[in-house]
Amino acid sequence: MKTQKQTPKLSFLETDSSKTKIFYFVFALAVVLSHLVFMQLYYGAVTFVGMKYLHFTQQDFLKYTDLFDATSFLFLFVIYFALFRFFFPREKREPLKWKTWGISHLFGWAAAGISCLWFLLLDHVLSNIPFIAESLKAFNQGMDSIMGGGTIGFFLATILFAPVVEEILFRGLVMNALEKAKGPAFAIIGSALLFGIWHGIFIQSVYTFFLGLFAGFLYYKKRNIMYPITVHFVNNFLSILGVFLVEEYHLDIVDPLSIVLIVPAIYIVIKMIEKSKKEKCLSQ
Repeated sequence: MKTQKQTPKLSFLETDSSKTKIFYFVFALAVVLSHLVFMQLYYGAVTFVGMKYLHFTQQDFLKYTDLFDATSFLFLFVIYFALFRFFFPREKREPLKWKTWGISHLFGWAAAGISCLWFLLLDHVLSNIPFIAESLKAFNQGMDSIMGGGTIGFFLATILFAPVVEEILFRGLVMNALEKAKGPAFAIIGSALLFGIWHGIFIQSVYTFFLGLFAGFLYYKKRNIMYPITVHFVNNFLSILGVFLVEEYHLDIVDPLSIVLIVPAIYIVIKMIEKSKKEKCLSQ
């Protein structure tokens, strides 16, 4: 007779005690800090090996920066996915549905639209503030560094690997942990806030916070990590597509369309919240 394989668990995590809540809160912060530590160690090792043994110049590092990023994401994917499956098994996971997958695309467009509005505000209203000006400068330097890598490496790192790894980290691990520590609203907002702060540059932190809200809300409603990954993927892809169309074809259609799609995205969020409230009332 075959016995069902069970996922090993820590006994005190099965309870709803204050000890459990503290554990999950610390766990959420620890995994974010672990990412920062890992990246520092990884790029320190890459720099050391590149300069000492491969005799890389600064231009060489810029040329291969996206491949370095892609490699680091592969390591992080293995670690984070293992933690995700161990601590948060998928008992509530919704199978992929075309309707919800479509909503995740819409949320990605809306997040891109909010970033467009934010940059319009920065350019026309806030750019004279010294703190904002320094943040814009740092952001532009970072984008120049990213765009300086190879095309394939850039696509793998920014468009493909980053959404997968970052969503497993911030929605799969951080948000789930914060939800067990404090509840769903705190988890959605808290994981989005940490996601924004984690990017390190103020102007980037603002729009990534809203991206995190869309991704977190959809993950909370559907419990399938593929949906927030799709939201993130669409947002990143649109940011690159918009720049490409403007620079190569002088065609500015992505930004206006993404701004327009903010309205239906917010409408869907409101309707989903209302539906949950009705279901909760009927169940009581």
